Amino acid sequence: MTKQIITVLGIAVVIFLVLVATQFPPLWSLMSTRAPRPEITHGEFAFRLEYEIHGERVVIEDIVIVEYGGTSWNAGFGNYNVWNSRLESENYLIELYKSDTEIVFINILRHLRGGYLLGREEVNINSNEINIELPTVVRVRLDDERLSIAQESEVVHFFSDDDQRPDLNLFGGGTGSVGRITEEELLSVYGIQLIKFEHDPPIANSFR
Repeated sequence: MTKQIITVLGIAVVIFLVLVATQFPPLWSLMSTRAPRPEITHGEFAFRLEYEIHGERVVIEDIVIVEYGGTSWNAGFGNYNVWNSRLESENYLIELYKSDTEIVFINILRHLRGGYLLGREEVNINSNEINIELPTVVRVRLDDERLSIAQESEVVHFFSDDDQRPDLNLFGGGTGSVGRITEEELLSVYGIQLIKFEHDPPIANSFR
């Protein structure tokens, strides 16, 4: 009987620890090292994308607005700074092509992340304007059998009339991931060629 009680108590302790670890992140946040606070909490960064579609030159200009959003916590990073980003135009992607069944776009807020633009202490600020690699182009299809369950639930928002925006970070995360297409395929299938991409340099922030 005593052995059974010890076993039950042991299981209860394990369940309690699991619940604490997964359901009470504020508690772990208090126990983790404090994230350093940035001195500069707001920044605006202009960018310019130039591309051709079937020989016609198109230029997209906009501004990424970055604001410090406080701190958060997760098991992998502990406490970390949160950066909220938006476009001055109130768009959330650069649409290159769209039909009833597929959309080709650039997730510009992923390419120009707030943590890159405003969250770094040491950056090269020798020039007023810098050129970086061309941003990743993503294609989303309604009938793509490779989509995960999470991606499938977001795809419907690309083609619906509701105001809910899809979670763009679920698509085109890395080389070979679902959705990402090459420059060669972009040109051969859609007649689109990215020409030039420029943006304001990141700010050399400081933290305390």
